[in-house]
Amino acid sequence: MIVIKCVLCENNDCRRGKDCYGTKDISYTGEDLNVLIASKLMEKGLARLNQVMEYCRIMGYKKIGLAYCVTYKKESKIIHNTLAREFDVISVCCKNGGIDKSVFGVKKKNVNEHDSMCNPKGQAFLLNKCNTDLNIIIGLCIGHDILFTEYSKAPVTTLIVKENHPDLKVN
Repeated sequence: MIVIKCVLCENNDCRRGKDCYGTKDISYTGEDLNVLIASKLMEKGLARLNQVMEYCRIMGYKKIGLAYCVTYKKESKIIHNTLAREFDVISVCCKNGGIDKSVFGVKKKNVNEHDSMCNPKGQAFLLNKCNTDLNIIIGLCIGHDILFTEYSKAPVTTLIVKENHPDLKVN
């Protein structure tokens, strides 16, 4: 069994060409090679949204999907409007489908009111239907981001992660 703990390495010999685990011979061809090279062509120091836009230009992407959390609607609208200056943007809210939490047996805030469950597979389904070239996650919860990424046909990147605490805290 191989044990890999690169983060604990003090030498970082890989930066000088050492292949500690035999991955040097993995080949990059076609779209994988395009993605690898495009990421290196971007200017360092660009804000993340500008990096995404530059990446889309290099890759020739025209249709961009936004899978966003409803609590990030304000930020998502700004991102949508910025991207829409140059790209066709499709945005899908996490609550799409309006499925009540009771359908999944999830406790609701108020049992007498409708409380929609998030639908990350629905977000992926809708963006797949629109044939997006790239999908961007904005604030999806952990787990929901995993499901969305798994079911998205287009490549996925994260622009904003959902943070419940201002500082990283490990218990």
